[in-house]
Amino acid sequence: SWDSFSTWDPLSQLTITSLSGTFGDYPFSNGHFDAGWRGINELQTMYPAKLSLEHIGVVVPVENLRAQFALAKRSRLSTAELEIQSFTALMLGGRIFTRKTQEWNLVERENMFTLDIEGWQMAQLAALQSNPDLELQGALEGSLPLRVRDNILEIKNGEFSSAGGGGVIRYRPKGKSQVFTGANPELASAMALHSDF
Repeated sequence: SWDSFSTWDPLSQLTITSLSGTFGDYPFSNGHFDAGWRGINELQTMYPAKLSLEHIGVVVPVENLRAQFALAKRSRLSTAELEIQSFTALMLGGRIFTRKTQEWNLVERENMFTLDIEGWQMAQLAALQSNPDLELQGALEGSLPLRVRDNILEIKNGEFSSAGGGGVIRYRPKGKSQVFTGANPELASAMALHSDF
């Protein structure tokens, strides 16, 4: 009968290797996914799901992504809440990671979580600007409080600091940019003040 079928509580496992494709406009490659769960109508993870991706082709390339997550409690997938138990990835010569478990509600339009950064190389940040007048040296650490609302990512009140030994921000304008700073003593003073931090 349907009643007996609805109480059936099978164990399932899914393993995907050599995972490649695109997510929106972003390609990813060399991935691996492993998950195990119990149930049909309501699911319960049997062990934390694991996802790894060797490369994600976003504006700032992401390498060696590793994530581990599980359902917070037995529930329907459409109303599930995930516990992101660990997350780490390499980017900008350093890494981005979670220090503690983060929650992600699959139903809510808005989710908030915090990622920490370590060892981001300022020279790689400067290279993204394609501005030969700008020189950045040193490394950054800090945290990025993120809000995702309706699939739009927003960084709110992020904090960065120099990681060991300080660093240098040097702006040496040429041509029109140089005329602009020369005509603006406040801007010239601000750039001199932040040239070594």
